[in-house]
Amino acid sequence: MTNSTWIADDKIIHLLNNFLQNDYHDNEPGAGILILVDDRVIYERCFGLSNLDTYEKITPETNFRLASLTKQFTAYGIILLEQENKLSRTDTIGQFFSVNFQNEYPLISNKITIQHLLDHSSGLYDYEDNNFDIHSQWSDYDVLEYLHDKTYFEPGTKYRYSNTGYILLGLIIENISTKSLGDFFYEYIFQPFNMKTSILYNSRQTFIKNRALGYKKKFHEQSYELSDQSSTSATRGDGGIYMSLNDYLQWYRHCPSLSLISLFPIDKTSKTTYYYHLGWF
Repeated sequence: MTNSTWIADDKIIHLLNNFLQNDYHDNEPGAGILILVDDRVIYERCFGLSNLDTYEKITPETNFRLASLTKQFTAYGIILLEQENKLSRTDTIGQFFSVNFQNEYPLISNKITIQHLLDHSSGLYDYEDNNFDIHSQWSDYDVLEYLHDKTYFEPGTKYRYSNTGYILLGLIIENISTKSLGDFFYEYIFQPFNMKTSILYNSRQTFIKNRALGYKKKFHEQSYELSDQSSTSATRGDGGIYMSLNDYLQWYRHCPSLSLISLFPIDKTSKTTYYYHLGWF
């Protein structure tokens, strides 16, 4: 490691500290920041509180909702199942659901493939476009109830980000593995990678240890109100994992999917522009 590298790191740390200390205060909702360069942690620091009522500080062990970073784990689950010859990326998705599903959604069942769901080229109508009750939480199965047997475009011809697609991938993992998605993640990812506190949210078992709660600042005030859950917080394959900085570092360092992306290549001959693949930008 050269002296110039150390100088560059020192400058980055100084700039980050100045910027973050202005934005995050000890008695307010905060954040955890970790920067990794060439497998070397050059910055790790936590700011503020994870719970304003108990004054718990954010630490590297605090579990945050990953939201769409969950898609990396759902995609990796699909990769594992393909390696076990339990599916192929070219499979249409209807075969992984019930006969009733296939009969009700023939276009979705017979036109959309695993690959389309993975790279957001399915054209599925997104569940968040529905006029649903914003005061109730949707489950994955609620999303199935509101599917449309039509698409925004012919599957495979365009890119459109789809949470619905990753919910379906999570359900496919469950249907093939005969395990709950949370149990599958634990057995095939969290435990093997020594991710000690990671957990998939379950609306029937809502307690998550060391969890950072969400807050929003009151309009024209300096105080905060709890804003931790929304109508889409209970869906799983698209955004339901809670994880700490330490566990996410374990995932990044050990995750084979960075090399396994080659198993699910983007079609270079396609005129479609893909911005997001297997949960990675």
